Amino acid sequence: MIGQAGKAGLFCAVLALTACGAGREEILSGQRLDPREGLVFGPAQTETANRVENIALGQQVSRAAWTTTGAGRLHASGHNAFTSGTPTVAWTAPIGQGNSRKLRLSVDPVAANGLVVAMDAAAHLSAVSAASGAPVWSVDLTPAGEKPGKASGGALAIEGTTVYATIGYGELIALDLTTGAVKWRQSLDAVGASGLAVYDGLVYVVAGDGQGWAVKTSDGRVKWQISGPETVTSRVGAASPVVTDRMVVFPFASGDLYGAFRKGGIRMWSASLAGQRKGVVYANISDITSDPVVVGPTMYVGNQAGRYAAFDVETGARKWTADEGAYSPATVIGGSVFIVTDRNALVRLSAATGARVWSVQLPFFTTDKERKRKDVFAHYGPVAAGGKLWVASNDAVLRGFDPASGALIASVALPKGAASDPIVVGGVMYVLLEDGNLAALR
Repeated sequence: MIGQAGKAGLFCAVLALTACGAGREEILSGQRLDPREGLVFGPAQTETANRVENIALGQQVSRAAWTTTGAGRLHASGHNAFTSGTPTVAWTAPIGQGNSRKLRLSVDPVAANGLVVAMDAAAHLSAVSAASGAPVWSVDLTPAGEKPGKASGGALAIEGTTVYATIGYGELIALDLTTGAVKWRQSLDAVGASGLAVYDGLVYVVAGDGQGWAVKTSDGRVKWQISGPETVTSRVGAASPVVTDRMVVFPFASGDLYGAFRKGGIRMWSASLAGQRKGVVYANISDITSDPVVVGPTMYVGNQAGRYAAFDVETGARKWTADEGAYSPATVIGGSVFIVTDRNALVRLSAATGARVWSVQLPFFTTDKERKRKDVFAHYGPVAAGGKLWVASNDAVLRGFDPASGALIASVALPKGAASDPIVVGGVMYVLLEDGNLAALR
């Protein structure tokens, strides 16, 4: 116990300390720094000087079809035939429900046989004429027993006269491309589904529970499955498998990549897209969001957490890593990798080393008022067409950039904000808009 004398001494000490603080507060000189400054999310800060490097995009190719994400099973869209000038909107066509508070457009359109096929935010699939936008058919893909408008997400692919669709309810569906008639349905035993790829009689799908599936195109029966790492977080509209002549690579929501023999499903290798950008909450979701792109022996792939990397597609060996995230498949062309990053920058990397050549900031916050900075613009692409890199954005602008320098050289007003990566078929660019319309530009 403290005696009376001890209490008195303690009281005096407290009075002395109080007296010390009673005078004028000393204000230290020097610069004031916000301790949270390094954690504030904002536009990218360029650490290296931009360089102008000439690039050969190669001859423009006029595609008759754009059958899946990135134009084909390798997701390498190349240099597409398109106007060298500034395009204009030729027509718009409704394809169903647009973005709402609960449902989001997240599926890129596909095109073949004179049709453009697109999925709305509520699992309705529609086909319109590629020439005029006239409606051809429309079908509600909501499974029996489920309430419509309760799930978004999925993917599309076309092979021959069949269109394949995954939907957020966890099903894979095959439909006749000409009529929209359903040929078969296969449950994936999981809520949600991300990407798919089709090649040589098999449909490859990543299900919402981290399972990789190989399903026969003829009847929808399961050929084989491969189990990926389990995860409780994933992004609507995530990446699709990539298929080479020998193997298939599955991108999982855990950030892992599995390479397997495409016919038998035997796993050949596994790799992880590890690492994340510090100080931002979204980086805790490690989902692979930039679809794998295969050019030659190299696969290029990225996540939203701040990592983009190159791997040997046959062995899974990592070649390089860049501290950039990405949401759309890269355009890999002319020895360069072009991506729109998680910090809303259009970036050119060396395909050989991953070194940055240039970085151009795209519109970021939807408001300039710092206290109200909550929402950011979404940007889709890039796609190389007509000698430019095109990025479609939900600020209702389609922008064209010089591949050599990154300079903005074209700007086109869209009727509404973009909601998909652009696709280019027969010299025409198609972009899905936030209000549920498809826009064609020539």
